[in-house]
Amino acid sequence: EISYGEKGMMSSFTVKDISDTVIYQITSSNSEWLFYLILIIASASSVTLIVYVVIRSRKRKR
Repeated sequence: EISYGEKGMMSSFTVKDISDTVIYQITSSNSEWLFYLILIIASASSVTLIVYVVIRSRKRKR
């Protein structure tokens, strides 16, 4: 079950079993902040991977 806030962003994520017992729940009071945090982490990971590949390829040429 996923609930959305005012701006259409995910505000809560709930996992339930067949008898509607909550197994796991994530609730975010500031989903916009969470979205930007995930975006920053993904961007930083991409930049790190690109830098690693470039440095590795330069070392092989020498």
